[in-house]
Amino acid sequence: MARFHVRTIDGNIIDGGMAFVALWCQLPSFNWLGKIFSLPGIRWVVDRAYGWFLPVRSHLQKFFRKAI
Repeated sequence: MARFHVRTIDGNIIDGGMAFVALWCQLPSFNWLGKIFSLPGIRWVVDRAYGWFLPVRSHLQKFFRKAI
């Protein structure tokens, strides 16, 4: 659970923020979001944001488990 990974249809492994983008591109309801985050300048932001999010993810999960 350290990083999110996706295997593409052609067998490539993508991880991090770009794995979410690849997944969103395949989901009809999120396809528009995947297209936006696939843009060259935004891809860099997505990967950096994912890296910043990883250290706090477990704390957020614990918080929301207690809230429910």
